[in-house]
Amino acid sequence: MLPQKFHLHLFIWFWVILSFLLLSFLLIAKAAGLTFNFKAKILEKTGLLVISSDPKGADLYLDGKFKGKTPYKLEYLTPRLYRITLTKEGYHNWEKTEKIEAGKFIKENALLFLKNPVVTEATDDEAEFLRTPPKEVVVDEDIKKLLPSGSGDFSWDKTKSILLYRTGSEIWLYYRDKPEKERNKIVARFTQDLKKVLFYPDSQHIMFVLNNELRIIETSGTNNTKLLDLPSLDFAVSNSGEQVYFKENNKIKKAKIR
Repeated sequence: MLPQKFHLHLFIWFWVILSFLLLSFLLIAKAAGLTFNFKAKILEKTGLLVISSDPKGADLYLDGKFKGKTPYKLEYLTPRLYRITLTKEGYHNWEKTEKIEAGKFIKENALLFLKNPVVTEATDDEAEFLRTPPKEVVVDEDIKKLLPSGSGDFSWDKTKSILLYRTGSEIWLYYRDKPEKERNKIVARFTQDLKKVLFYPDSQHIMFVLNNELRIIETSGTNNTKLLDLPSLDFAVSNSGEQVYFKENNKIKKAKIR
């Protein structure tokens, strides 16, 4: 008969080896981007989400839980919908619902806009920026025939492949390179008519005037944000997107929005 100590040592070594194998398996699975779904009792592929912001250093919340400051990498996310929120003092919040898919990598870069833009009088050189007439937007008649009735305020993105336009109270995008049935996409609809729409310099945002407010929205239709009150429709945006020039009481002013 084997001594009792031998059985104890054998029992201990058994659990040490089992724990080592289990830990090794979990580490290998994690390195492969897998996680164990305890509810479904299966191993499943995870997703990766990298979030940055301009300016950086925004507080990142995932489903209401603080994770860190941007830029931030969220690894091993179980595939599902997540609610992302960015906050930074002095700036409007940024929010988005993101669908994480197995084995997929998503990168988000959020632009944050000031809650209280700094308004000052423009210099003579800056005033000239507003006085310069905008280039005429050319849209082929063949394309116009494919747009809803009453379309106007045309604006092309930087690649000249996406056309922005409005019809009354609606903001639309026309995708030149998509199949004909998928070319027209509505971005947003309001209860009152819009007065002006144009692409923001990054072509990922749309600026528009509603109720004498200059607002901005992402091309996905998210983060509708008020930038400032406008005394008139006579305004222009700097190439950097940081300044808005507008006319007030026969003077040209500038507002720093980022």
